[in-house]
Amino acid sequence: MPDHQIHFSRAEHSEEEMQGALAVMREGGTAGGGKEGGLVQAFLSNAHMGSPTLLTTSCTHALEMAAILIGISPGDEVIIPSFGFVSVANAFLLRGARVRPVDIELPSLNLDFDCVAAAINTRTRAICVINYGGVGTSLLALRELADSRGIFLIEDNAHGLFGRDDGRLLGTFGHIATTSFHQTKNFSCGEGGAIFLNEGNMLEKAEVMIEKGTDRSKFYRGEVDKYTWAGLGSSWVLSDILASLLLPQLMRHDEILLQRTEIWDLYYEACLDWVLGGRQGVALPPPRKFFPNTGHVFFLLFDSPGEAQGLIKHLSQRGISAVTHYQALHRSPFYRHLYPDELVLPMSEKASDCLVRLPLHRALRRHDVERVIDGVLTFPSPDLSKDYLR
Repeated sequence: MPDHQIHFSRAEHSEEEMQGALAVMREGGTAGGGKEGGLVQAFLSNAHMGSPTLLTTSCTHALEMAAILIGISPGDEVIIPSFGFVSVANAFLLRGARVRPVDIELPSLNLDFDCVAAAINTRTRAICVINYGGVGTSLLALRELADSRGIFLIEDNAHGLFGRDDGRLLGTFGHIATTSFHQTKNFSCGEGGAIFLNEGNMLEKAEVMIEKGTDRSKFYRGEVDKYTWAGLGSSWVLSDILASLLLPQLMRHDEILLQRTEIWDLYYEACLDWVLGGRQGVALPPPRKFFPNTGHVFFLLFDSPGEAQGLIKHLSQRGISAVTHYQALHRSPFYRHLYPDELVLPMSEKASDCLVRLPLHRALRRHDVERVIDGVLTFPSPDLSKDYLR
């Protein structure tokens, strides 16, 4: 029997992070918009070429803000990856737009550029791209395509904070970018996010939106003697308690990313030897040598759903939690309720059915990683793995 359960994801906070949160509570300034939040926003802004940056209660809310900021309205269409989290659809549906899921490419699992180009029409208002696993592909080309057609590129960088593509920081390609500080992400405060305003004069409108539709940000800066209702908005500002958990992590972001990518590399090297040694029907993520990533996701992509579920069961029997990921949006009951058209997006469907993610988080130790690797390498060949589905 395994000595302990290896969780797929597990939050771990240092003593410094927890002491920072306690200090905020002792000082009594626990709402958003305070000192800690300001420091985190300034750090992120400086890292992202000076783009105005606002902390939000989630990446989902940051995407909803983005939809309002670019003026999404009924009749618009937004191109999204079908292999993605539901927030990339709901953010735009809530403003009355139609979402148009398109397929992804292998091995990155990011939007397929040719599919995006073919999907643009006169109603297209924006493209929303996900940097899956902290890998950026075709981002510059997508930005140039968006600019040439007079539409917006929204970059969902929930997986890719501090990652790079062609030497440029992920989150700086889109007109607007978002990120996540959810418990499962590389940098976490439990629940949280941020929006990066890379282009245009959007900051004043965004500040009103995030402060419940008021100009309270101006009041805090002493620019007005009282604040009042100034536009549309909601309660999207992040508490300073949560921001205090982030600041020490961001200051150590190189160390945290190195820890995660070292685990990713151990998985990759072992699984590459496994595949090259004769294990058929398994695709690996793109190598970091050619496709830099942030160590957020390590996946195995099988040829069949049966093998994927077989590996999950095989690892579970050894006290290791491995999971699938997104279910293709175009096959969901809600999408089919909204749009009766039958889409066939083979790469999204394969990733939805046949992908397995291995544990990857800050609490993993070397012996845990070795246990996971041993579990994968002892998974039977396809003709035997069917037994795991009985």
